[in-house]
This record gives sequence, structure tokens and C-alpha cells, in this order.
Amino acid sequence: MTTKLYLDPAADLNLILWGDPQIARIHPDREENLAAACETVAAADGRADALILLGDVAEYGAASEYATVQRHLAVAARNTDRIFCVSGNHDIRARSFRRQCARFSDFLAGVPNGVPNPPGCYWFPAVIKNYRFLFMGADKTCFEGTYLSPAQLSWLAEELDAAKEEGKPAFVFNHQPLLHTNGLPATWGGSGSWRGSVGDQNDALRSVFKRHGGEIVYVTGHLHAGISRCSVEHSGRLHMINVPTVGCPNHPENDAPAQGFVLRVYQNRIEGRGILFRTGEEMDESIPNARFSIPLPCESK
Repeated sequence: MTTKLYLDPAADLNLILWGDPQIARIHPDREENLAAACETVAAADGRADALILLGDVAEYGAASEYATVQRHLAVAARNTDRIFCVSGNHDIRARSFRRQCARFSDFLAGVPNGVPNPPGCYWFPAVIKNYRFLFMGADKTCFEGTYLSPAQLSWLAEELDAAKEEGKPAFVFNHQPLLHTNGLPATWGGSGSWRGSVGDQNDALRSVFKRHGGEIVYVTGHLHAGISRCSVEHSGRLHMINVPTVGCPNHPENDAPAQGFVLRVYQNRIEGRGILFRTGEEMDESIPNARFSIPLPCESK
């Protein structure tokens, strides 16, 4: 069964969120999932303001893998105003940081409506319809966690303060979740209490979120966990959304392929819908967090 993905023209923003394609020639099923998801976006009822990939775009960070993703994202771009990608540990861990940073930027510059990271780093801001989007990324080669430089953390604090002053939520995108959120460590499935999270700088990032900004929506990937009770968590005005993989198999009990979220942003709320992007169907509402709403008490100035 195939149905049209619905994007609400009455919303301020319609955002499509995908995690971890991890495209690799030795895993053709991942490319098949991504290709089907891109076709679903191209055929959607309504137009997306942005499609955001939450890292691990390529399994080995190879140019050929990014070329494959480019080809499929060009299909989704027919019905998407902007396409963003954050870097994940698989994108950077096996290669020169500077060279890979340039490769990632070139990849996005080659995607229609793609927004590349700036020269020399992975973090940058964007403004879409007066909402701040803040894209984060490691500042040196990391195998699994991420290193966030003082410059990046200072930049993030300033941007969050600005969003608070504007009376708008800030949307922050990074590959790894915070420690002990979104079901960690159980949703990671590996050993070690820090694994699956930002890692050593978890406390520094959490401190920035606590001390700066108003309503913050922190969106991550990395866990390959299907939509469940752990997908959306709240800590005061910090709202944490972990996005399933659009390419790899999801786990544990909700293992349907090519899952993701559509976020519809309104003046007074954010509505989330879990989507099976191979078909465009909304996930059954009996699945925890397949449908959720975040009230927005702040008002635009």
C-alpha cells in the first residue's frame, strides 16, 4: 500500500527528519530504503521547507557513497526547499578531518537545494521563516563520540540567546544524543555507559542548553532505534527527539525500515508524526511517540 505523505500548508514549517542512511555498496538494502523515501517526498501532498539528515550519511565517508546519496536526494529536492545534513562519526572517523570536511561540503553543494557546511567546519546557523536552525558537528576526527570546541559551544550559546530574545524555539541538530536520554544506554545496545551519546563533552553541551535559550528542540540520530517511548523526551524547555535510520535496519521491537518524522511547526505548538517513508504512511498511533505534540508557550516578537 502506498499513500501520499501529507505536509500541512497551514503550518509555519514542514520539516522532514531522517537518521543515518549509512550508504555502502556492500549494503544495497540501505540504498533501496533511501531511494524509496526520496520518491515518497517527491510525491508528497504539499512541499517541505527542509529535509534534514542527522548524520552518518555514508558508511565509510567515500566519495562514491556521497555520489549515490546525491543522486537520490536530487529526487527529494523536487519537493523540498532546502536539504541539510549534519556529519556523523561514520562520515569523519576514517579520514583526514580537513579533507573530509571539504568533501562533505562539496557533496551538499552538489545536491539541488542542498545547504553545504562552511569551509573548515561542520557547524553553522540557518534561518527559515524566522526560525533559527543550528547545525552542529565534531571539530576533530572522532571514532564514535564527538568533540565540540570552545568556539562551537560559545557560538551555540549566542545563537540560543538570540532565539530566546526573538521569542522563537531554536532547532538544534547534532548526530549524537545526550548521555542518559532517549533510552540510553539501552537503546544503543553496546557496552559502556557513555556510548551512544555525545561522550566526554556531554556535560558541557547540557550546560549550554540549561543556561541559554528558551524552548530548544534538540534533534539527533545515531541510535538506529525505531520510533518508541524513548524517541521523544523532555527536560523542562529542552525537547529531545531521536530519529530512526532511513537506511539501516531499525531496532529493537519497532524494526520497520525507512522510518522518520515529519515535524509541523505552528505558532503555539510543534506536532510530530512518525512516517514509514517507503510508503508515505503515518505509523499506527498506538506506537508510542508515533504522534506527539510540544506546546510552545513563547510568542513571536
